Amino acid sequence: MPTPRSTHRGLIVLKIAGSVILLADPRLTPYLPLARRQLPNPKLLLVAGGEGESCDTVCGRVGSPPQPLPLQSQPQPRPPPLPLPPGVLRTSTGPSPVSTPPPATPVGVPHVCAENHFQWINQCSVLMKHFRCERGCWGGVQGEDIPNYVSNPQKPEYYQHCLTTDGRSLCGAKHVTTSRLCPCVPR
Repeated sequence: MPTPRSTHRGLIVLKIAGSVILLADPRLTPYLPLARRQLPNPKLLLVAGGEGESCDTVCGRVGSPPQPLPLQSQPQPRPPPLPLPPGVLRTSTGPSPVSTPPPATPVGVPHVCAENHFQWINQCSVLMKHFRCERGCWGGVQGEDIPNYVSNPQKPEYYQHCLTTDGRSLCGAKHVTTSRLCPCVPR
């Protein structure tokens, strides 16, 4: 069986024994009839979490009354950005800081992380709307906590990058050096 080498907008074309087989991702491809497409929940909220938080935690806070941050959780000053390695271009600085508050939602409407919605946020263009991504965005990085922004210099090779993945993203995953963008929907 041939191995697909690429996709176009969620569509893979295979040619096998004179036949053409189309594999379509219903979440991504515009080529399917609307009745067969999977669209994101219209009440989807994209919420940037804090460093080291899982999306289960982040989405669990949406709709809860605001809580003051403990003193040790107050934002700490960051070291200046690392210089870019040779050959790497800064593509965007993004409009929003890492500490973007979640969108206003009615208090008392609990939210949960929607694991099947990571596909819609696992894109550099989406991450750059929520994080600074000072050193750009890298795709194809492996980790269950991706998509994310590497907000801690303990991982210098990824520090200040936004990351996307070809792997599976999990709501409960977290890493001490990253801040996640979470797909939250009403419970």
